[in-house]
Parts: sequence; C-alpha cells; structure tokens
Amino acid sequence: MFDAVDENTVDEEQARTVGALYYAMQVGVVIQWLLDPDNAPTPDDLVTGLRAIAKQATDHD
Repeated sequence: MFDAVDENTVDEEQARTVGALYYAMQVGVVIQWLLDPDNAPTPDDLVTGLRAIAKQATDHD
C-alpha cells in the first residue's frame, strides 16, 4: 500500500517489519502532536530526516 509494491512480491517478514516501522512512525508522530503540537515534526521535517537516514545507510566509503 505505502510502497506501491505488488503484495505478491513481498515476503511475510518484510511485510511485518516494514509495517511495524510505518506504525511506529505514525504512533510516534501522533504522540508528539498530542503532547506538544507546536514542536511536533512537520511532514517536511520527517521527509528531511528520512532522507538523511537513507543517505547514511546507502553511503559506502
């Protein structure tokens, strides 16, 4: 659903782990918004953070 990937090409472990990551991110953002909405990350903040993580994960020295 999120990755526009044919579900027949995803194994159960990948579906479970990716789903768990999306869920954890959603719950975390909701809690931050409920506790401190003025300082909760914006969608742009989240995209910037994810891009930085992805870049670090794919950069090989």
